[in-house]
Amino acid sequence: MQSKNNLNSEKKKNIRATYRVARIKNSGQKLGNYLFIAPLLILFSAFVLFPIVFNTVVSFFKWSGVGELKFLGLANYIRFLTEDERMILVIKNTLLYIIISGAVNISVGLVIAYLLNMKIRFTNIYRLIVFMPAVIPGVVLATIFGSILQADKGLVNVLLRKIGFESPPNWLGDPELVFFIIIIISCFLYMGYGVVIYLGGMQNIRSEIIEAARIDGAGEFRIFFNIVVPLLRGGHIIMITLTVTGAFRLFDLVWILTKGGPAGFSEVSASFIYRAAMLENQMGYAGVIGVMIFIISIFLIMLLQFIFRKAWNY
Repeated sequence: MQSKNNLNSEKKKNIRATYRVARIKNSGQKLGNYLFIAPLLILFSAFVLFPIVFNTVVSFFKWSGVGELKFLGLANYIRFLTEDERMILVIKNTLLYIIISGAVNISVGLVIAYLLNMKIRFTNIYRLIVFMPAVIPGVVLATIFGSILQADKGLVNVLLRKIGFESPPNWLGDPELVFFIIIIISCFLYMGYGVVIYLGGMQNIRSEIIEAARIDGAGEFRIFFNIVVPLLRGGHIIMITLTVTGAFRLFDLVWILTKGGPAGFSEVSASFIYRAAMLENQMGYAGVIGVMIFIISIFLIMLLQFIFRKAWNY
């Protein structure tokens, strides 16, 4: 009887020792996991989380960037929502950019990707040419187009005068043209991303589906619109999301080409924030603009995810 009790106590001790070893291993594993993600957490806190919190706090104050802060409460927000007419132009330009840029990048990107997906000669060279503008920094591209589109000595207007146009348009100085020009340049710059996204999606479509459609007598037109386009729903969502986020990040093209002019007709959210903070020394008001744009962008992304939730599960 006593030997059985001794055996049971030894088993309990072994179980407890095994449990302790397992706990030590698990705690060590957890510590290792935390150590691995610690650099990312530090960088995220320093360059994302802290600026968001700091910007939100500053938005309730009047501050030029140096000196003392003067608490204003909601005055900056009231001014933003009721007094500043420039925000109407910013919202209009942002929506215009999302609609036109999204439509162009999706439609043209789809067509180019479909053509590149065909078995034709020099496909790799064509892919390189299409994606090359995306590799060029936006600052460089904006500088090139800025010189080409100058009203007096720009290459475009010089050629137009030589073929008979006496008064060619001022591409970057006409309020009715300027933002459309920026959208076209932006589409040229980012078209390659859409082509790559759609090309990757097309290469994942099973060849048996396309071959079956061809056997049934479907031409390239019907295959493209009835099979390829519906099967790329995930790519459409990615492109729409990138377009929406890109509209709020658009800055370099606008600032180098027009600096938001003429008369604010090419102003976008990022240039509006920069102008308020750096040129007008209104850090508090710039903080309000940043907070409101952050809220709007989060709302739009959540709305897109809600609308396309079934496509994500496809």
